Amino acid sequence: MGRIHAARAYEQLREQQQVLQSRSDAWWHSLLAGDPAVLQPVLTAAFSDNAAPVSVLDARGDTVVLAVLLPGIDVLPDKKPHVTPTGKLSVRKWTKSELNEAYADLLGAHTLATIREAWAVAPGLAKIRIMGIRRTPGMPEDLLFDVSVTRNGGNWTDDGWGRVTLDASPGGLMRIGRAREITPWPADRLTSDQLRAFAAPR
Repeated sequence: MGRIHAARAYEQLREQQQVLQSRSDAWWHSLLAGDPAVLQPVLTAAFSDNAAPVSVLDARGDTVVLAVLLPGIDVLPDKKPHVTPTGKLSVRKWTKSELNEAYADLLGAHTLATIREAWAVAPGLAKIRIMGIRRTPGMPEDLLFDVSVTRNGGNWTDDGWGRVTLDASPGGLMRIGRAREITPWPADRLTSDQLRAFAAPR
């Protein structure tokens, strides 16, 4: 009697395992195929704890469109680490050029973190379009960049590749003046897709 009961229990558990495995396989195949009903929630969950909030504007097939909310330059400290001629550790004020370069590095780091995470959680993705929206307290939001990247089109293991992307892409950062200040895209030239990025919930 005990053997019969054990055999029935085993069979029931095996059937449950097969059902769960079937559901898991179906979900995985949907993710690989870029089913929006699966892909978008996966990306949204992955980005939920990012330092720079990310909105998934569109996700289907092998392509995703993202908007990343970036801090203003005021997030950087007033001074930078410095070593005096005698070798003592100190701090000093940034030059304008140094501050702008540090800010560009910060934007590149947030961009790279977003791209890496998307590649990691969505193995079927081949292309990402990412728009950088800057939020500065007391100022209207503005667009800093709109770039597209491919999985095989960059050295994504290189920690500096986010900055490379923003510097080299046609829709990358706009720099002006001798200090290479980062300036937003003109508001009157934004496309409907770019304007939609401002309205996305975050």
